[in-house]
Amino acid sequence: MKPIRVTQEMIDEYTARGYWTDETLVGACERNARLHPDREAFVDHRRRLTWAQMEEEVNNLALHLLHLGIRRDEVVVSQLPNWNEVMVLRLACEKAGILFAGAILPFRHSEMEHLLRVTQAAAVVVPSKFRDFDYLGMARELQPGLPALKHIIVGGGEARNGTIPLFDMCTAPPPGRDRASLNGLTYSAFETSAVGITSGTTGLPKCIEWSTAPIILMLKTFARTAGLGANDVTLTITPMVTGLGYPTPLSTAFVGGKSILQERFDAEAALQLIERERATFFLAVPSQLVMMLRHPNFSKYDLGSLKAIRVSGAPLPPDVAMEAEKRFGCVLVNLYGAADGGGFTMVSTEDPPQARYYTTGKRGPGLDIKLVDENDQPVPDCEVGEVCARGAVCYPGPFKDPEGVIKTWGAMGKEGWFHTGDLGFWDEDGNLVLAGRRKDMIIRGGQNIYPAEVENLIMTHPKVLTAAVVGMPDPIMGEKACAFVVLRDGHGFTFDEMVSFLKGKNIAPFKLPERLEVVEKFPMSGDGLKVLKRELAKGLVENLKAEGKL
Repeated sequence: MKPIRVTQEMIDEYTARGYWTDETLVGACERNARLHPDREAFVDHRRRLTWAQMEEEVNNLALHLLHLGIRRDEVVVSQLPNWNEVMVLRLACEKAGILFAGAILPFRHSEMEHLLRVTQAAAVVVPSKFRDFDYLGMARELQPGLPALKHIIVGGGEARNGTIPLFDMCTAPPPGRDRASLNGLTYSAFETSAVGITSGTTGLPKCIEWSTAPIILMLKTFARTAGLGANDVTLTITPMVTGLGYPTPLSTAFVGGKSILQERFDAEAALQLIERERATFFLAVPSQLVMMLRHPNFSKYDLGSLKAIRVSGAPLPPDVAMEAEKRFGCVLVNLYGAADGGGFTMVSTEDPPQARYYTTGKRGPGLDIKLVDENDQPVPDCEVGEVCARGAVCYPGPFKDPEGVIKTWGAMGKEGWFHTGDLGFWDEDGNLVLAGRRKDMIIRGGQNIYPAEVENLIMTHPKVLTAAVVGMPDPIMGEKACAFVVLRDGHGFTFDEMVSFLKGKNIAPFKLPERLEVVEKFPMSGDGLKVLKRELAKGLVENLKAEGKL
């Protein structure tokens, strides 16, 4: 499928400049199978697949999808855990010229009905049951209202009445079809080959076109800055169908390494996998990294195989980054991007500590970044502005939605800019430092408070597991800051303790939170990776009203 925002001029320019090539994910895996057929490729809790087995299963599944009558550019939606079959399915779809779309497990009827309708999916792939939820039952309930949805495919269990077992499709070719049926169908590097799905932090999730050329460029950059090679063993603990989850296994596949897939994140289980599989690298969001660091059995495990950890999804407090490097015994590097925009900046394992702890690194190859004010005008050097990006590592735009492209990018083609909604500034070495979300910025009596700065300081307190700062309405100042904290087990924390601690960090007085809320856990996005601050703010307003303060 032709990418919605990409013009021939962009293809010619980025190819001439060496940013885009004709390489594909399918081609990389075929190369690995040819050069290292017996080397392990993907490992989950049930099966270990070599590159030769991967290629065989990809071909089998691609033929089965064609045998079902699924046509070029139709969509197959997968809602599976981190299983080997997810990667087999993604590659099989690319090989057969079918669009792969990955949905996260927490999605239920509302989100799935929306996704299946928007994409006009021809098939959905679900587990029969997983974590006490009947995914197959949900798919069956939705199917009658979705005329395009012809097939329900079941992974990880027995198929029931009228459904198709994914395992059988992977392990045996369909009768009457051979690999010649796949000739000429595989997506080129310049076509849309997958549909990215946002986790839905506000309302229903969005569908984004993901094309191969910018993804390959991002994977190469990811591998280079993380120091990944064919001998590396990487661990995937985030959902591998998300913008945060796919770079690790795909980058590993591209360089010929081995991917270990954790079915669902658990801090101690992740530590066990690192020790057992001798993992050299993993990517985590800050909350996952903190849960691993703070686990009481952390010191029990041998983590000496690790070379690097990539962190993304939210700002990581510098003190936590330093602690992580010391206790894990490896280098920690940041990644900044957006599921609907692309990868923007990365820190390299070769960067100095100042860059690793305090910044998200330098812009990616073929990428332009500008920082703008609320009037969309560039801000002076070293001042905070909204991060806007465009270039060779950016995704095409909303799925089959020209109006959405104009709304998101401002224009078709290379002249459009993706507005991230994130605030940041450049340090003296050309590294991007994030200051938080524009919508999260608190304006107290005309003075700007960037929540990420305050959160990072609070999270360095030994009693605090994680923190979130949100604005609360005030009749005089307009807004004030309120800190929400989740505490480490067995600890208490008072407002006076927080204020005294922050004053000791030499924070400006106007930035001090003027209310503290201690909670057991934060409301999280569907993928469990981001705090839903709007939910915290909503509950805060209700509390203030109940107290007669609003």
